[in-house]
Amino acid sequence: MDTFIQKYNAIGKLYLWKFKGNVRNYPGWNLTADATSCDSLLNLFELMKFSRYPSRKTVNTENVTKNQVKVCGDYSYISAQKLSLNYRKGSEGLWYIHLDSNNLEISMGDEKLNELESAIKRVKVNEGDFAISDNNEENILYFWWLLK
Repeated sequence: MDTFIQKYNAIGKLYLWKFKGNVRNYPGWNLTADATSCDSLLNLFELMKFSRYPSRKTVNTENVTKNQVKVCGDYSYISAQKLSLNYRKGSEGLWYIHLDSNNLEISMGDEKLNELESAIKRVKVNEGDFAISDNNEENILYFWWLLK
């Protein structure tokens, strides 16, 4: 892995949460971020894409607020404490989301990294209510506008 990625320090406020129980409309994870975090993630994605090697980076998240959760419903929820981005360069179609001890890991290939980059650009301009996924509902990542 490149030392630039190892040393990269993501900044801003990134929020990740999942609804508890059987919430039919939103079975996956939810993400929003402030503009600073969006820019920081976009910079990280560029480093990952232009690296010669596969890469992995863990960034801190904030605890989501009850107000933000109401963007898509009034359900009980859990927040992820960290987000690990595992980019497997050269892997087409790879998209896998896994929670381990309150740390959310997203493993992705080239195509999905590009989709994630596009999604973060949309969140930055306050767009929401869209998702990235594969055929498994546990791998859905919903994107929302940031409520203040």
